[in-house]
Parts: sequence; structure tokens; C-alpha cells
Amino acid sequence: FAISIDENSQNENLQSHLLLDEKLYLCVSDRLLKNHVKNLEALKKKSFKKVDLKDFSKVPFLLYTQDNRIRSLINQSFKEADIRPNDYIETGYSRIALSICNKAIAAVFISQMNIKRWMDEFDDDINIFPIYSKGKPVTLGIYAIKNKNRYITKYAKRFVELLEEYFDSFHAEKLERIAKK
Repeated sequence: FAISIDENSQNENLQSHLLLDEKLYLCVSDRLLKNHVKNLEALKKKSFKKVDLKDFSKVPFLLYTQDNRIRSLINQSFKEADIRPNDYIETGYSRIALSICNKAIAAVFISQMNIKRWMDEFDDDINIFPIYSKGKPVTLGIYAIKNKNRYITKYAKRFVELLEEYFDSFHAEKLERIAKK
């Protein structure tokens, strides 16, 4: 078995099973937005359900390096919004995003699983907005992949069941939030 962010549909010997369409979120502090946005409260209200990246065109962003899968999804989202991001800093490490966001240096894109893991570490003035493109959430598929031609033991089947239970727990949780005043 393998857990992958790629379906790997090119190999006919492999069978993939979607565990989670992991949503991506824009995390940005009120302190940063106040410097770049005219009507903060209206923007927050509008972005709570779905971000229009055009509204954030003046905000500096932390972006992941070009070889990062999240970066390619975000690049596509910016392209579809017909804007070029104001890229302040670039990194290959997702953990730095939390620190950059909390220090109000730049807006960051963070995956659903990382938000859940770091939720207690976000400052109170951090907004968490869902990213949409073409009317759908921007997601990163997480797959369980196995060889079609191999026997699966009952222990391996149970392992997959446990994986599915774990990833199912992410579906119901709402992570969007507006910063406390």
C-alpha cells in the first residue's frame, strides 16, 4: 500500500481509492488585511464562504516552491482569477506558513489537515477562508494505492478501513473562521 497525493492512473497495475479531497484555505490576519484592504469587515463576510482572489490582489503572499503540488493548484486558481499574486516570500516548508501568518507578514495557503493540526496555534486575529476555483473547492486528493495483482490480507484490509475512518473525520469538520474582534 501507499498513501499518495497523486492518483497514479497511468499505471494499469495500480488501483487507487480516494481517501480525502483535502481542501485548501487562505489564512490571513486582520493586522495584514488592514494594511491592504479598504473595507475589512465586508471582505471578511464575503470571503467566509468562498474567497475571490481578486479581493486579495494587494495582499502579500507566502507561496510554496514551484515543485509543490499545492503551489500548482494555487497558481491555477490565480490564473483563473486573472491576477498575479503579490508574492512576498517563497518556501518549500509548510510549517513556516503558520509563523508567517501569525506574524502578519503574508497571507498563506494551508491544507485542511495542517489547519486541523495547527488550529490551537493560530493567533486570534487569523481568518481562515476556503479557496474556490470555477465554483468548486480547491482540493488536493489523497489516495490509497495498491497493486491490483496482489492478495490483500485481512490485516491490510483492516488497515485501509482505519485509514478511511481517519480521513472521514475530516469531512464533517468546518474549519472556516472569521477572526475575533
